[in-house]
Amino acid sequence: MDQIIRWTSPLTELRVVGVDLTTCRVWVSYQQGPRELDVEPVAVALDGEDTVLTVDLTQEQTAAFREGTVKVQVNWVTQEGRRDATVIKSVSVLPNLLEEVKGYGD
Repeated sequence: MDQIIRWTSPLTELRVVGVDLTTCRVWVSYQQGPRELDVEPVAVALDGEDTVLTVDLTQEQTAAFREGTVKVQVNWVTQEGRRDATVIKSVSVLPNLLEEVKGYGD
């Protein structure tokens, strides 16, 4: 994931290199200034030695971010209770000309 467009509902993938998280409880955290969002992935899959996380954000969640950058980090807890995390990455937040929630029937 390199970018998020505001007011969209992206299904994005994040890759955690060299770690198997398939038996862990996982959270993906987004932070932009005082705004914080923690979500659990809808899917956690192993791809070779890497874990691929699928995150489903809503239109309301992406609309809460301002244009600029948002920090993203993955945290997890193993079945044994050990906690670990990735380094924090920055992702671009891009504008959307249609700034409202839309549905199929709209």
